[in-house]
Amino acid sequence: FEQFAAQGGGGGGGVRFVQFGNGGMHMSFGGGGGGFGGGGFGGGHPFQSMFQQQRGPQQKPLSITLEEVFTGVTRRVNSHTVRVPSGVEDKEKINSDDDRVVFVIQVQPHERFTRNKLNLHHAAVVTVGQLFSGCDYEVKGLDGEVIKAALPPRSFGNVVKMGKGLKPPAGPRGDLVIRPCLVHPKQVEAIKGGREDAAELGDAFCVH
Repeated sequence: FEQFAAQGGGGGGGVRFVQFGNGGMHMSFGGGGGGFGGGGFGGGHPFQSMFQQQRGPQQKPLSITLEEVFTGVTRRVNSHTVRVPSGVEDKEKINSDDDRVVFVIQVQPHERFTRNKLNLHHAAVVTVGQLFSGCDYEVKGLDGEVIKAALPPRSFGNVVKMGKGLKPPAGPRGDLVIRPCLVHPKQVEAIKGGREDAAELGDAFCVH
């Protein structure tokens, strides 16, 4: 064991002694007018708030839709307000207004779009006839706008609609990338399974 005294600066207050041993560290506080004030740090658990600060704010998941990524959203969760900006990334961390909670963004899968940063990607499922002759294609955007695209004949190439993607808090919007497919990529993944020609099958239906 080790013990030492620390005078608290007049009047016999402050820390009386620190004891080290198998049970850890123990501190004894004096009362009356000096040092840290009467009764140490004010009663209770003097280091509780310090330990809480060292741990930092707690983290909680926050699930949002791609539409909410497009517009930005303010949520009230268990008395904590969190303001999510437009264009937020999946797994990005946003502090609550009171800085007591860090929310980890979880963007829900969308039925029509996937994303790459601010760009949206859409698989345009067409018939064989439409693929060979080309066609006019429409898709409903995240804001409800009907976006039209002319798909060229005999092409699996991307058609890019500039400025029709996600929008950041400031600056230009991303793009919408439309790719013609004979079968939706999700269906192709189910079809491929363990086939040895899975790579060729994916290329044929424009899945990469």
